[in-house]
Amino acid sequence: MDSKTKAILKVFAQLNDDNKQDVLKYARLLLSKQLGWMEHKKVSRKPA
Repeated sequence: MDSKTKAILKVFAQLNDDNKQDVLKYARLLLSKQLGWMEHKKVSRKPA
């Protein structure tokens, strides 16, 4: 794990359960954006 992930997990561990749901939603949104961008890059690199 990189230090950024560790820092996020540290903050995550300090949150109460109500906030965890929101953080999960936000993290999932960020992840899906990143993954979508990576997929897009992969696809656009293919020769026509």
